[in-house]
Amino acid sequence: MVIFCTIQMVFINIWGFKHAVDIALVQYDYLQDNSKEKLTFFPVLATALSASVGLWNMAGVALAIKLGGPRAIF
Repeated sequence: MVIFCTIQMVFINIWGFKHAVDIALVQYDYLQDNSKEKLTFFPVLATALSASVGLWNMAGVALAIKLGGPRAIF
């Protein structure tokens, strides 16, 4: 499946990796010019990643209980 998606999306996971790292590390100023606060993409990336991991941790437990029954808890 990974190979199919890689070929179908023209190897975006390979050539887009540097761009993704650049976006995560470069500081962009999306606020007004007179504001002293800066918005970076790293906190946004960290928040999205933690939300995804947390969601799949809960979904994984529910799926294990659904597929394996109550003994999956132990």
